[in-house]
Amino acid sequence: MNIHEFSERYKISLAKSRKILKDNPHWFDGSASTQGIEIRAWLSNGQPLTSLQLCMLVENPAMILELGKHAHKAEEALARLGNVKAEIAPLDVAACITDAASKDPESLATIINWLKTIIPSEPVGHAYLATRLLLGLPGNVRQFDAPRLQRVFLNCRLQPSFANWFFIKKNFTKSVTFYKKPFEL
Repeated sequence: MNIHEFSERYKISLAKSRKILKDNPHWFDGSASTQGIEIRAWLSNGQPLTSLQLCMLVENPAMILELGKHAHKAEEALARLGNVKAEIAPLDVAACITDAASKDPESLATIINWLKTIIPSEPVGHAYLATRLLLGLPGNVRQFDAPRLQRVFLNCRLQPSFANWFFIKKNFTKSVTFYKKPFEL
């Protein structure tokens, strides 16, 4: 729908339609994807990107152009992830997400062994690990396994073999978990 069709359809003057176009260009041209609009709204509220949103941006870097003035926030989040494509979880590891969420010992051991290979020596957050794990799955399955990741990482942290690989830092009223390779002599 162009600006003239919009003006006629909603009985708004052309001058007001132009002001609306300035604030909401995605209403008119149809070039912006719905995911890009969601990410833009998410960033405009000051929220950090979810791992699913980061996966979308890693797989489709052109989506950053749709974010407008919030593109720099997305670029910073992607920069914090580092080289994601080099450390994507193998399919056999990513397939263990559902079982690891229900505390299956073999699945937890598989995920923990993989996590130990990718956790760097500097502290990283949940999104660093979750994005790499989700990218190992096909795109149509990610939305179902993404909610399970919080439980998977909690179950991993409860395992004695993973005890030295994370620490919890308190930020005022909430605590944040960071993952870090333990110091070895």
